[in-house]
Amino acid sequence: MKYAQPSLCALLLIALAAGCSNSTESAPRFEDPPEPAFMDVVFTNPLQIDHQWFPLYPGTVMVYQAIDDDDVETQVVEVLSQIRVIDGVASRVVQKRVFEGDVLVESAEDYFAQDDEGHVWSMGASTDEFEYDEAGSLVNISHEGAWESGKDVAGKGYNAVAGIYIKALPVLNDSWHQEFYAGVAEGKARVTGLEIVVTLADGTKHNCLKVVETDEIETDEKESKDDIVFFKPGVGVVREENVGGDTVELMGVFRQGSGTAMPVEADFSKSTIIDNAFFPVRPGQLAQFVCRTGDAEIFTTVEATSRTRLVMGVPCVVVEFSTTDGESPVQERECWFCQDGAGNVWWMGQVVFTSATEQPGAASPESWEAGKDGAAPGILVMGDHGLMSSYQMEARSPAAGAWAMVVRRDARVVLAGGTEFADCLQIVEWSAARPHELRYRFHHAGTGLLRVARTDGSEVFELVDPKCGGSTIDGTATGACAALGRSGFLTVGLVGLAFLALALRVRSSRR
Repeated sequence: MKYAQPSLCALLLIALAAGCSNSTESAPRFEDPPEPAFMDVVFTNPLQIDHQWFPLYPGTVMVYQAIDDDDVETQVVEVLSQIRVIDGVASRVVQKRVFEGDVLVESAEDYFAQDDEGHVWSMGASTDEFEYDEAGSLVNISHEGAWESGKDVAGKGYNAVAGIYIKALPVLNDSWHQEFYAGVAEGKARVTGLEIVVTLADGTKHNCLKVVETDEIETDEKESKDDIVFFKPGVGVVREENVGGDTVELMGVFRQGSGTAMPVEADFSKSTIIDNAFFPVRPGQLAQFVCRTGDAEIFTTVEATSRTRLVMGVPCVVVEFSTTDGESPVQERECWFCQDGAGNVWWMGQVVFTSATEQPGAASPESWEAGKDGAAPGILVMGDHGLMSSYQMEARSPAAGAWAMVVRRDARVVLAGGTEFADCLQIVEWSAARPHELRYRFHHAGTGLLRVARTDGSEVFELVDPKCGGSTIDGTATGACAALGRSGFLTVGLVGLAFLALALRVRSSRR
């Protein structure tokens, strides 16, 4: 969109009026420079989208959630390596999947390209919105809102035109069209804040660019068509608010390809000495955990053994897990961990036996070993806990990978008996196999794992409080109060995500 430039006379009149005013406050500066026309811009390397406020690097997965009482909406945004040529410009494909609970309700693709001046252009979008009946059967797929620059995909009689998603150097009150396909996609953006502090639900604070995005298509609906979007430099969108009150927040950024291979130079000369402060494994120690969903509880006893197992040529410590629902055994698990010279604790595999296994004594499909059948080592806890650092935690297979990101290093955890832990390491976990789920993991230096919980609080796996009184979800005691120990306070860490997911599935299958 082009904006008329004010005449010299008009500028002089404005300056004189400001000079004659008795007000002690200066008028706010209003800047709205024109954006370039799409036909005039040059795209030398359009796939290199390294914009300060909106970087798009292939392999990056950004997961957002909106939690409202018992309803959870999860948005999984993935920057693909896939390329699509639109209006003669090679464009990066960004996939977005939206889940309500565990149900996929939308799958869309957005296409972006960056010009030589640094503006990121919105080149088009394809949409699939899924409608289900009360029985959960798919009854309709809508493609409303799809468009592509240079094409008339909806048969309107005219072609869509690309718009700037975000300018190279946004300034206060700057506005521009993000897309234009009359009656289908008419988006406009305006910068309303430059250094806005945003506090997310996880307690983290971010200095952000604030942009109001408006859908200019006329509608009879009374609900607001504006979204307030907050961009963090080097990350992208961290929060999106609808004026009507709906809010979606960034939960984690997972960079696939990071930490997916064990470095050749890694030093495993003392691999069985696992003394990472946030995941100490000391042979002979015991710990008890409780997993709670609603009123149901299952218990797990964890023992770090003196046994070792050789995996990919690296000696690993064997840690045993024994799970019961209070009446009968549910699962037996053996995990293998090792530590490199940099303090990274590696998860090298596991063998799992459950009561749900069809053949007695046969291992569950959850079993895997690094170096076999495509499985690779994963890092459970890093030696360096840089904020927002991302790494692959589980590499059972490319389709079943799990990633982790460091959220905080100053989190606070209180167990049901009142034992309080400060300065805890908070990690968020996401699995490609279950993309609609996110979990927080909390570790305390010198203690190890304290808690693994779904981000909506519906499932919690937690260390039984040594003061007795059980574990807690938002301060509610569960009734578990047995603490085990051979050497005082319990100090064995353990892998949370895989166990929690499997244990809950096993318990459900027994009902």
